[in-house]
Amino acid sequence: VTAAYPFDRFDRLEAVAGSVSESYDTSFALANPRREARIVSAQLVRDTVRGRYLVATAGGRMRAGYSAAPRVLGGNSVREGVFGEVQRFVPTGGLSALALRTEAAGFWGPDPPQYVLGGIGGVRGFARSTTRDVGRAGVTATAEWRVPVVNNLDYYMWYIFPDFYFKALSLAVFTDAGRTWSERGALGASRWEAVRHSYGGGLRIHTFILQLFPLVLNFDYAQRSTTDGGVFYFYLGPVF
Repeated sequence: VTAAYPFDRFDRLEAVAGSVSESYDTSFALANPRREARIVSAQLVRDTVRGRYLVATAGGRMRAGYSAAPRVLGGNSVREGVFGEVQRFVPTGGLSALALRTEAAGFWGPDPPQYVLGGIGGVRGFARSTTRDVGRAGVTATAEWRVPVVNNLDYYMWYIFPDFYFKALSLAVFTDAGRTWSERGALGASRWEAVRHSYGGGLRIHTFILQLFPLVLNFDYAQRSTTDGGVFYFYLGPVF
């Protein structure tokens, strides 16, 4: 259950309440094969993003919040956490913009969730793993330059259902970096070897389903700079 209360045009309070149940195979001899979490969270959001109907070209977003899973209503997965994010869109002419984002989160308690560093929304080019590049806290940063190359593609795929209306085509170049840690003081002692960094480029196809609902098709390739190799991604919707 999610609710939002606007203070004014730019500022609002968002609250979430949820229930999660997880069951595990008892052959692994876990002490507690069933986990129950009763989660509540609240965050303050300031949103001044401006732009055309397809893309954001100016303004920014900021959010800061707190979440908890207390031992109530049968909950046995107990943890707390804080999180925050800052986004900024810098106009670079026309519909192009430099998109910047920094995100951080930290969790504590008997059963804290993992901050997963790799994958879409994190450091692209690194696997989204629950055993590597994870921790109780983490921070990621992204810089992405988005440039339209065809503003009026205007191709209507009427012969399938649901029909797609392809409106515009844009390119992006990006770089991601991030770091996770689990022990206090680990961030201050970080070395370059502990930072995950990648760079790459992508193609964005802006479409409308049934000529009403906007959808962005993304094709990205991210090259790891700290190790060899990279990852190709296809996903729906913008990273931010």
